[in-house]
Amino acid sequence: IVVSVYSKLISLKERLEETLQEIDSFYDVSSRLASKIELGQLAIVDIIYCEKPVSREHLIQLIRQKIRQHKVRE
Repeated sequence: IVVSVYSKLISLKERLEETLQEIDSFYDVSSRLASKIELGQLAIVDIIYCEKPVSREHLIQLIRQKIRQHKVRE
C-alpha cells in the first residue's frame, strides 16, 4: 500500500511540474503577444497621425507597408 501511494504521489508531482512548465510557457507566449499588440497599436497611431490616410483602404495599405518593412528588418 505504501509503495502504491508513493508511486501515485510521484506521478502527481511529475504532472504538477509539467503543468507548471506549461503555465510558464503560456505566460511567456502571452507576454510576447501582448508586447507585439502594443507595438502594433502604436504603429497604427503613428500611421494615422503621420501619414494621414485618406480612406480605410489607404490605412490598410499603409499598415501592410509597415508590416513588410518590419519583416525585412527582422
